[in-house]
Amino acid sequence: MTGKMKKQDMSMSEKNKSETEQGKKQLCVNVLGEFAVTFDGKPVSLGKKMTAKYIQMFQILMLNQGHQESKKRLAAMLYPYESLSNQNNSMNNNIYRLRKLFSADGSFQDDCIQVSDGSCQWNEDYPVQVDALLFEHLIQDADKAEGAEKRRLLHQAWKLYSGELLPLNSTEEWVILESISYKKLYTRCVKELLDCLNEEQDYREAYAVATRAAMIYPFEGWQVSQMDSLMALEEYESAYRLYQNTVKMYMEEADMDPSQEMLDRLKNLSTKLQGTHEDLRKIRENLAEVTKKTEAGAYYCAYPGFVDIYRLTRRIAIRNGNSVYLMQCMLVNRQGIPFSDKVARERQDVVKEAIQKTLRGGDAFTLYKDGIFLILLNNTNEENCGRVFQRIIKSYESLGGSRRNLEYRTTSVIEQKEPELLGM
Repeated sequence: MTGKMKKQDMSMSEKNKSETEQGKKQLCVNVLGEFAVTFDGKPVSLGKKMTAKYIQMFQILMLNQGHQESKKRLAAMLYPYESLSNQNNSMNNNIYRLRKLFSADGSFQDDCIQVSDGSCQWNEDYPVQVDALLFEHLIQDADKAEGAEKRRLLHQAWKLYSGELLPLNSTEEWVILESISYKKLYTRCVKELLDCLNEEQDYREAYAVATRAAMIYPFEGWQVSQMDSLMALEEYESAYRLYQNTVKMYMEEADMDPSQEMLDRLKNLSTKLQGTHEDLRKIRENLAEVTKKTEAGAYYCAYPGFVDIYRLTRRIAIRNGNSVYLMQCMLVNRQGIPFSDKVARERQDVVKEAIQKTLRGGDAFTLYKDGIFLILLNNTNEENCGRVFQRIIKSYESLGGSRRNLEYRTTSVIEQKEPELLGM
């Protein structure tokens, strides 16, 4: 296993494989993407609470199979905040429950969990295959291989990795550390596999590999590799749609701007699209918001997009004499002091929803920094700005917020005449 835990010996893996080939029944344990246990191809019932401590102990023993683990260390991992005496009692109870669980239908004996000299382990007489350990072994073998064999092993490892380690236990400290290690190993696997596929100009398979990686880790930039593959296949419109969908997902789900790599790909893509004929109605459809539902309420955009909207709106206001105001809406405590970044991040989604529900479709707003929103109000005056803020407060309260936690300031977008714009 990766991280601080010991790895299973390769000889142990080969022994299990040999025993399976000889007809000996095998326990199969999946911990990547989901937790599931089968014996002789049939599901093993582990109870209703899959996050229970005795289940976690079993998971640790499986990831550390072939090696003894001290009860003291296991207890510290599973019960970090309990006294030593309580830890020991809890561990004994876990061992009892595991033995009872696996021996209930006669498939295993009580000795499936072996305890000796303060340590315990899964009995090697009962062969086990763990997907995470097999994944590691495939990467190790790929490191020693070259050419087609290297690609084959990397492809097997990529296919085996179906998601993060033990997602139901993702908040447990021991799982977090191991999950990070497996994620790094998976990232290296995908990058090396993509290098092999691109070198062989197998761009269709490279796209499939990057697509699966993007599904597992949607905010790690794998869409860049997807775009590279689509552009190599000369599927430029598909690459552009992928860019649009990715930017939308980043903004709506993580409030992230596209990476510089994504912007570089868009720049290259633009030169390709310019050389192709495209119906103007199709261009209009691509520029439009995805659904009519997204057009309801104020338009939310990332800060760079808001800057462009502000500058264009200001030019139009100067030319046409429109009255446009910029509002700053802030999350504050009862003393009127801005909340810390952590508290602001916890509450700002509710403020965002209140603003979006309250304002008109022609107004735009953005998150300037944690707890501070900027709102562009068209065709209004200072008095109406106060009324708008009161509507925002009312909406915020209906969503569970407190009016004491919101303050606002306003300023006119046009402070003075600018001759170079008035002459447009």
